Amino acid sequence: MPTAQFAPPEGAPPPRVLHLPYFTPDECRRFAVRGWAPLDLTLGASPIGGVPVDEFVQAFSALFDASASFFDAPLPYKERFIRGVEGSEDGFNRVQGEKEMITIRTGDTTPDGVREKAAACWDLCGTIMLNLIDEISSSLCLENTDLHDMVEPCARLPPSGDRVATLLRMFCYERGAGKPLGNEPGLSDRRIVAERHRDLGLLSLVVGSSPGLEVWDPYASAWYAIEEHRAEPGKLTATILAGETLARLTNHKYSPGGHRVVVSDLDTSPYRFSLVYALRAHHPVQLDTARLTTAITGPFVHPLTAKTAGELYDQISNAHFNINADVNQRRKQEERLKMLRQQSVGVVVGAKEFSSSG
Repeated sequence: MPTAQFAPPEGAPPPRVLHLPYFTPDECRRFAVRGWAPLDLTLGASPIGGVPVDEFVQAFSALFDASASFFDAPLPYKERFIRGVEGSEDGFNRVQGEKEMITIRTGDTTPDGVREKAAACWDLCGTIMLNLIDEISSSLCLENTDLHDMVEPCARLPPSGDRVATLLRMFCYERGAGKPLGNEPGLSDRRIVAERHRDLGLLSLVVGSSPGLEVWDPYASAWYAIEEHRAEPGKLTATILAGETLARLTNHKYSPGGHRVVVSDLDTSPYRFSLVYALRAHHPVQLDTARLTTAITGPFVHPLTAKTAGELYDQISNAHFNINADVNQRRKQEERLKMLRQQSVGVVVGAKEFSSSG
């Protein structure tokens, strides 16, 4: 009797499971698919990529205080940090009826009272992200340090006169602003102040002082209020998110984490503050698809046409609307993308369920 023959499964295997003490075993297994995982900031928790939890909490608490003072300052003072056409990419920006933000890219454009605290948090985030990038490289069986080399120049806040693609952004969301989730009880008092999107870069670290961040869970096909489920009064929360660039560089073995920000009208505070460290590949770094190809990634479905990390970032950025732009600008960008999709299938990179990005 002949032996039955079974064809091997198509495609490359999934990434090897991450081995990180600051993610639970379940979070390590699911990070590649969900694109997000919470960090444990409770007293006595495992260090985060070599950074003690108490040091992390102390540094970010100080930056939260400094950012709250900045946003509380008169508007003319804050407008001194507007950086012209760069909008949300550098300096102060205001989206009427939603939020204010200041984006830090270099030491010389950071407000007094914020600079040293921002530099301390940036350094901690750089240490954490390098650790995670190295673990992701191992999970893909990469035998080179290409991913590490792409982000190492971004691990410290650049000195005055220099800047990198990576940024640290401070947000102040207005409660009572934005679009209600619905008319039903429990929804009418909750408002969207950052539409669903995926971040453009490699990894993002979101630190909140009160609940608001919601992440998309592909396993449940539902939104998960990740900060609300882990928040304690007066305590910080932190969430790691994978971005669009990481998906492209790993042949989509790592999925970008979809997310949005929702605030409640019932909260006693008029504002919701958050801090976001967005790790992006250093723009001058050369890209080579062959050097990123392993038995785990398999052949790239869409080989990288960009020669540098900067060119890849531009490709991804041009395929999304900017979640931090003025609402009218967003709608115009969204219409442009719809026209592109109609004209040529596949022109818009990664424009599936979440077509916007921050």
